[in-house]
Amino acid sequence: KESLEKAGYQLRSSEGAFYPQVSASMTTNRNANGNSGTGNNLQGSSPDQNSDDLTFNNQFSYGLNVKQSLFNGFKDSSLVSKRSAELEGQEAEYYKQLVQLGYDLRTAFVQVLYFQDLTQLNTQTVERRKTNLRMVELRIEGGREHKGAFLKSEALFMQAVQDLEQSKRGFKLAQEKLSRILGRSPEQITSIRGAFQSSKIPPKGNLALLSKRTPSYLYASAMARAASYGVDIAKSVHYPDIAATASATKTGETWPPESKHFSVGLSLTLPLYSGGSISSDVEAAARDKLKSETSLLDTERETLFTLEQAYSDAEDALGKLSVQEKLLSAAQTLATISRNQYTLGLTTFQEWDTIENEYITSQRQLLTTKRDSALTLAAWEKSQGIKIQELKYEK
Repeated sequence: KESLEKAGYQLRSSEGAFYPQVSASMTTNRNANGNSGTGNNLQGSSPDQNSDDLTFNNQFSYGLNVKQSLFNGFKDSSLVSKRSAELEGQEAEYYKQLVQLGYDLRTAFVQVLYFQDLTQLNTQTVERRKTNLRMVELRIEGGREHKGAFLKSEALFMQAVQDLEQSKRGFKLAQEKLSRILGRSPEQITSIRGAFQSSKIPPKGNLALLSKRTPSYLYASAMARAASYGVDIAKSVHYPDIAATASATKTGETWPPESKHFSVGLSLTLPLYSGGSISSDVEAAARDKLKSETSLLDTERETLFTLEQAYSDAEDALGKLSVQEKLLSAAQTLATISRNQYTLGLTTFQEWDTIENEYITSQRQLLTTKRDSALTLAAWEKSQGIKIQELKYEK
C-alpha cells in the first residue's frame, strides 16, 4: 500500500511541471571600491594597504521570479504518462496482494475445517475400534476366535488413538495460522462452522481474455508502457528547451530598497555535445523497453497456462469427489453387512477386518478429497485474480 501511495505522489509531482514555477529571492551585499587592484579583497589585503582609498556601500534586493516551460521535447508529458503507468503497475501489485490474501484466508479456513472434521471422524473411529476390540474379546472368551485377532484389533485401536492425537495437533497448528491471518489470538478461534465448497465450476470461457485481467498481466503491461515512455523521455534531450521568464525586483543601497526593476524574457537551450551520454541514455532506455516487452509476453503465456492448469485441477478434483462419495456409500453398506455376519459367525475375522478397514479408509479419503477439492477451487479463484472482497461462500 505504501508503494501505491508513493506512485500517486510521484504522479502528482510530475504534473507540477505544467504549471508556472514561482520563487522569491532576497540578497544583501556589502561592496568595497578603491583605486588598488586588491581593494576588493578585504581579507586578502596587504598590511600596508591604505584603507582610506576604499569606499563601502550596501546593496539590498528582493523580488519575485516566474518561469514557465513552453517546450522541452515532450519530456514533461512523457514523464506524466510514465508515472501514470507506474501507478497502474502499483495498483496491480496491490490488487495481487488482495488476491493472495483471499487465497491465504480461504486455504487456512479449509485446513482448520479439515482438521476439525478429521478430529471428529477420528473420535468416531476410536469408538468404533474400541467396540470392535470388545467384540473380538467376547468371541475369544466364547472360544470362537484366536488370539491373533485380538492383537490385531488392539493394534488398530491404538493406531486410532494415535491418529486422533495427531489430528488434534494438526487442528491447533491450522488454528494458529488462521488466527494470524485474521489478526486474532488462537484462543479466539475454538471452532468454526462451514462446509467444503463442492459446487461445479462454471464453463471456463475465454481464458486468453481472462488472463489479461489478472494482476500479474496488468502489472507487466503497465511496466512495458512505462518503459516505452522512458524511451521518449531519453529522446527528449535532443530537442530544444524553451521557457518564458519574468521577474520583478527592488534594489537599493538602503533597506527597504526603492528602485524597481521588471523583466520578461524567453530562453532557448539546445544541447550540442554531451560526451555521448545522451545517446547512451537512449540506448539504455530502449533495452529496458525490450526487456519489459519480453517480460510481458512471458507473463501472458505463463498466466494462460496457470489458468488452464488450475481449471483442469478443479475439474479433476470435483470428479474425484463424486467417485469417492459413491465408494464410501458402497463401503458403508458392506461394513454394515459384514459386521452383522461376523456377529453371527457367518464370516471370518480376516474378511470382516478387511471390510472394516476399507470403510474407515474410505471415510478419510472422502474427507481428504473434499479438502483437496476446496483447495483446487481456491487456486482456480486465485488464478483468475478474484480479490478477497469478491470471494463467495456457500451457505
